[in-house]
Amino acid sequence: MRERYERELKVLHDEILKMGLMVERALINAMSAMKTGDSDAAEDIISGDREIDAMEARVEELCTLIIAREQPVAGDLRDIMTVMKIASELERMGDHARSLARRTGLMG
Repeated sequence: MRERYERELKVLHDEILKMGLMVERALINAMSAMKTGDSDAAEDIISGDREIDAMEARVEELCTLIIAREQPVAGDLRDIMTVMKIASELERMGDHARSLARRTGLMG
């Protein structure tokens, strides 16, 4: 039982790490697109935001399933709740990258 729980927590942490890397890439690319006026790159960022949104939903679903199945307490519960909060903040940062990308065409 505990091995499954540990695997689920690892998957959760891997997902939030992937999401963070996607958001970081989106923000860097959005700033670059604004500098260069690259509307194709801006469109990629805008469409990529849907994937970030989907990742947030997936992380929240994983958190909910882990809480429901395993009923974690203390440190583990705080860890899971923190991951949910991070996912929400990363999604918001992804929205900011999308907003920057939308402004790319307005800069030139």
